[in-house]
Amino acid sequence: MLRSIGHISCGGIPGALAVATAALAGGCDKPEGEPRPTTITVTPATVTMPDIALTEQLSATVEDENGQVMPDVEIRWVVSNDEIAEVDRRGLVTGKDEGQATVWALTGRLLGSAKITVALGPRAHLGKFYEATGGPNGAWTTYTNWGTSKPVNEWYGVETDAEGNVTGLRLSSNGLSGVLPPEIKMLAHLETLALDSNGGLGGSIPPEIGELVNLKSFTISRSAFVGKIPREFGSLVNLESFIVQQDFQISPGKLSGSIPPEFGNLVNLEEVDLNGNAISGSLPPELGNLASLRRLELNANGLSGSIPPEFGKLGNLAELVIANMPSMSGPLPGELTAVPLSRFQWQGTRLCAPTDAAFQEWLQSIDNQSGSGDCDDT
Repeated sequence: MLRSIGHISCGGIPGALAVATAALAGGCDKPEGEPRPTTITVTPATVTMPDIALTEQLSATVEDENGQVMPDVEIRWVVSNDEIAEVDRRGLVTGKDEGQATVWALTGRLLGSAKITVALGPRAHLGKFYEATGGPNGAWTTYTNWGTSKPVNEWYGVETDAEGNVTGLRLSSNGLSGVLPPEIKMLAHLETLALDSNGGLGGSIPPEIGELVNLKSFTISRSAFVGKIPREFGSLVNLESFIVQQDFQISPGKLSGSIPPEFGNLVNLEEVDLNGNAISGSLPPELGNLASLRRLELNANGLSGSIPPEFGKLGNLAELVIANMPSMSGPLPGELTAVPLSRFQWQGTRLCAPTDAAFQEWLQSIDNQSGSGDCDDT
């Protein structure tokens, strides 16, 4: 739509219609003998805004037939689509939504223009996140500067790098509710996503998070998330920490389904905590590829079967918790003796320890160890 700032009257037609009509159909003539404006130039002629709520100051230069600048000529500013951008009386343009618009500078029968292109950047993508997680509804405990024109690194819980890219969202225990929007994938530089202890935040984990290839830490413990771990997470090759621990008393949701074998691609993964969920199926042998893994906690899930012998390749694993899962059964693999565990919890299962001397010596070397007994005792 056409929008005018200010008011002129030409032939009895007021407002925006008068401005457009005057500019495009001949305008209001000036008395004979007075200098006449002959050109009007808008600077800059093209503007690209990398995000919404950013501004650009336009200026208009009017010259007469002798090439002399006419500084006192009244200028009217008009925007072609005020859903994309708005312009004030001084020519200050503010981006509002993705798209293109034209801003015109008008005086008499003259018209100059600038092309405005607005993109959706971090501010817009964070706005989608804010809306989807209950921010505008007052659900958030702290929301300092969210939804304002302040730089996004001044928004509560937002971290950015030197170029202004969003690298972290730390909003633990902040009253978030609703769901994670798929648009979160647009925060392509995100490294840390910490949303734990937000009991109203749930639904399924968006598979689009698998596109955040720079993500290092993912924490959504004590939340209402349900459903499967997306296979797309196998693309998060820089992921170091995956924490979705659910507390029996205060966590309203539980993840289900199996552990995707694609997790074996996450060679930088150092810790996985899925305690208290409803993960089922068997332990994928592909987890043996996680050479950087230091901690794996799977207490009180619904896993079944035995521990794969491939776990013997986990040369950096210090903590292994696979307790309180009665469907886990069978002998512990001898290959585990190559793993330097300092904590090994396997009680509440039907797993058993081989009785050969080498395995027993390894088991007794673990400082923090509790299990279900030797294979001869079952």
